[in-house]
Amino acid sequence: MNWFLHSLKNIFNFRTRARRMEYGVFILVEAVLSGILGFILYALEETQTVSVQTVFWAALLVALPYTVIVRLASVSLTARRLHDMGRSGWWQLILLPLYVSWILSAVFAEEELGVLFPQAQWFFRAVVVIALVFAAVLLFTDGQRRTNRFGEDPKALSPHHPV
Repeated sequence: MNWFLHSLKNIFNFRTRARRMEYGVFILVEAVLSGILGFILYALEETQTVSVQTVFWAALLVALPYTVIVRLASVSLTARRLHDMGRSGWWQLILLPLYVSWILSAVFAEEELGVLFPQAQWFFRAVVVIALVFAAVLLFTDGQRRTNRFGEDPKALSPHHPV
């Protein structure tokens, strides 16, 4: 959990480096928290003990700020993880089609999207595979074990705990 909080504290840090451990823990904790939040919102909607407006406002007031904060932290962390491998943070633009596909799927119903873009399912699947491969590379590729243009080796600075 300390690694997750460390990532949130460095939400606007696009200059230094991040370890694989920080990246992996962030992904894991973010997935668990997002799943819990999604389950709560789904349960509120399905129980029908509260109005649709209440669920809408709960999503707007809780889920939206959480999503914005976590996405910003994720972009920052991905840039720092790329820096650890000696790459520019701009390499994460490879994931831009993933974000575009999420936006399209949020704006349009599946039927509308199928009419506008007949190959949408294949496109979305390909984009998800690319994103998973990219995340796996970030998670499993060791960083440069020396000082690089983005700073000192984070493992050399702190082998077990976040800085």
